[in-house]
Amino acid sequence: MTPYYHLVPKDFAANLKFRREMIRMGASDVKAAQELWIMCKRDPLFYVNTFVFTYDPRKVPSALPFITYDYQDDAILQINQAIGNYDLFIEKSRDMGASWLCLLVPQYRFQFFDLQSFLMVSRVENLVDKTEDPDSLFWKIDFIHKNQPAWLRPSINRNKLHIYNQDNGSTIDGASTTGDVGRGGRRTAVLLDEFASVDDGHAVLAATRDTTPCRLFNSTPKGVGNAFYDMRMTDIQKLRMHWSQHPIKSKGLYTTENGAIVVLDDRHNTIPGGYEFIADGKLRSPWY
Repeated sequence: MTPYYHLVPKDFAANLKFRREMIRMGASDVKAAQELWIMCKRDPLFYVNTFVFTYDPRKVPSALPFITYDYQDDAILQINQAIGNYDLFIEKSRDMGASWLCLLVPQYRFQFFDLQSFLMVSRVENLVDKTEDPDSLFWKIDFIHKNQPAWLRPSINRNKLHIYNQDNGSTIDGASTTGDVGRGGRRTAVLLDEFASVDDGHAVLAATRDTTPCRLFNSTPKGVGNAFYDMRMTDIQKLRMHWSQHPIKSKGLYTTENGAIVVLDDRHNTIPGGYEFIADGKLRSPWY
């Protein structure tokens, strides 16, 4: 499923050099551009790590090459497997890149596969598509398209809450989470973003049930008594993106057993001298 991913260097400087070379090859040779397009279609991890940029305003520069961590590779492949096939429950810690990943995979399918149809849903319309707002879902998709080389970028017709791929007939639409969202339509997949914060979540579940074989329920947990929690209690396929999987946040990961400290990650030797361990049995780290 990832026949070309091993070719991509993950070191930051080496990855940038590789990207520049791939962009140069595609720009200078039509046949090379066609071959690279095929490689992207066959291997989503090659596509992301070679041609996709992400955005983080806390960093300089803010536009960064998307170089995936191992847990993100697993998430991309699991989401891609679910699309068109079955519902997927995505439980995430904050700042794990989950929203980007939930957009990346539909965007990848939109770009490289014919006649795909996706619906992106959040609790209010401005979180779906608001011009020049990086927090909105469509802004992120636009950012992915904008930062691709021209020879790879699809021909797009862009309107409010709608993106149409003129090359292959695929579409991405947006909506807010009213009780009738998606009712009557047919979709390859529906993303329900931050679903734990949706007030009428059970009505949304009913409205989208027959719309698609794949609903992506993406959210940070928010207690009990909501539709996201109720879905968690079913036998739905689950993807968990916990902060302890992050290679930076998990430096010095530890827990406690019977009051004794158990260090689970000593690869980085980053537990500072004098650090006060918290013996409560939870997963912790100096970052946490």
